[in-house]
Amino acid sequence: MKKIVFILCAVFTLTTLTSCMWDHENDTDYSVAENSLTVVTFLHSPTCGYSCAAKEYVTQTYPNAAIRFIDIDLAGNRYFLKAAKQDYGLDSYINTPVICFGPLYIEGWDYEKRQRLDDYIQPYLKTE
Repeated sequence: MKKIVFILCAVFTLTTLTSCMWDHENDTDYSVAENSLTVVTFLHSPTCGYSCAAKEYVTQTYPNAAIRFIDIDLAGNRYFLKAAKQDYGLDSYINTPVICFGPLYIEGWDYEKRQRLDDYIQPYLKTE
């Protein structure tokens, strides 16, 4: 079991290091997996009904969660979508929302994915 955990951590570390998307011109790190270790990265489109439903669920159910919402319809934010494709090996056509929790992610929105979100978001809840 320890060997499996070590191998998974090594693969994730190598993937994260090789997938870093740093824009030197804007001094911005667009990598999603690495930046989602401490804050959930929520890539959404305000024109997508599933994105809107997921965002409403998250903001109402988890108002104290550490979440960074990124509207991918804004031109500069497309780089985050490109980084998510690279970090998680997503297809060229992506279903929104894409919700990233470090090495884990959810693509799209339905009841099963809501249940996974409920599990994945626990470490990101702020305690007061």
